[in-house]
Amino acid sequence: MRFFLFVLFGIFFIQGEIFANFIFNGKAQEISDSGFDAKIVTSQDAKYVYVVFSTATSLQIKTSSDFGKSFSPPVDIGTNKNYSPQITTNNTGQYVYIIWVDNTSIYTSMSEDFGKNFSALKVLDTNANNLSYPQIISSSSGDYVYAIWKDASDNIKFSSSQEYAKRWFESSQLDGSSCSYPQIATDCSGKYIYAVWQNVESIVVKTSDNYGNSFSSATQLDLNGDRANIATNNDGEWVYVFYRDLSDTMLVQVSPDHGHKWYIANKLECTGCLQNQIITDNTGKYIYCTWNTGNIYFGYSSDYGINFNTIKLDEKGSYPHIATDETGKIIILTWLDEDGYIESKISSDGGNNLSSATIVSQTKTSSFTKTDIALDKKGEYFYFLWGDIESFNPIGFISGECFSSSE
Repeated sequence: MRFFLFVLFGIFFIQGEIFANFIFNGKAQEISDSGFDAKIVTSQDAKYVYVVFSTATSLQIKTSSDFGKSFSPPVDIGTNKNYSPQITTNNTGQYVYIIWVDNTSIYTSMSEDFGKNFSALKVLDTNANNLSYPQIISSSSGDYVYAIWKDASDNIKFSSSQEYAKRWFESSQLDGSSCSYPQIATDCSGKYIYAVWQNVESIVVKTSDNYGNSFSSATQLDLNGDRANIATNNDGEWVYVFYRDLSDTMLVQVSPDHGHKWYIANKLECTGCLQNQIITDNTGKYIYCTWNTGNIYFGYSSDYGINFNTIKLDEKGSYPHIATDETGKIIILTWLDEDGYIESKISSDGGNNLSSATIVSQTKTSSFTKTDIALDKKGEYFYFLWGDIESFNPIGFISGECFSSSE
């Protein structure tokens, strides 16, 4: 099975005027002919691109140092069956951090030479089974690295490193009440850390303002909610949590003061909501979210969450994913359509206008195919990655460039 993109570039129109050029760089590549759980990150200038994925026998990574034009041979990071890999990098792409789980342990590994070599595996937690939801993030410089996961007893665990992941502190327990789905965010400096998860009682947030040395008491955002996602701006002042409550409504909660106070900014339309995500620009002023109800939804705010606009796209599908540049002007939204193709829309004006949908993958994929997007800070280069999240299937990749126009 091969992936091809027959249309090499697209020029999107709104009300008869060109507003963005969305140019694909040649044909789609096949990163792997048999893998799953693929993730992608890029440096701030988009020169370095890293793709991690699971195979039947190992965890592998492929790297590019030429804006996604070519990739290195795969490098084995972990052996045996590995699941749920997550990857992050610092602003230059020099430091790369990976976390994943196998049948018994939470592992992490790092590279300090742009992905050429990776360290010996570090075990953050071990148990016979049921370790899950590993997440990893770093400060912009890469010196502070944070990991969160759910252990075998349904506790939320946290660990940190202040030495480029060369040494990790002993893990601490953030919650122990039948918890699941932990997510984590940090500001550029790594000083402020925000962790969110769900337990049997509520959506819970804890914050740290001292590089993870200690955390605040738990703040209950909602007594009945699930699938919370979290985002923060560059200095960590504005924090956003996006989740579904039991009345099947999507809620955005906002903190304007580093997580000390919270208020419900908006309730967004939802019936049978799934697969939600929230992001923000470097200032926190522009907020974007997407979710799936069978139809793809897009929500956006240009005033720190005071007002939200919600768009029900005329598109049926699943697994939506969204990315934005540092200014919040360029937005790329992608999803798996009902026919098994990867589609995408773009906005160059902060979400006020969305282009027509463009098919990214010209070959049908499985019904469990999920897309990931990496975008440079200026919104000039973008990378699409897609692959199955349950079975071994080909993993597709394509790169491109985006040029906004005021004509």
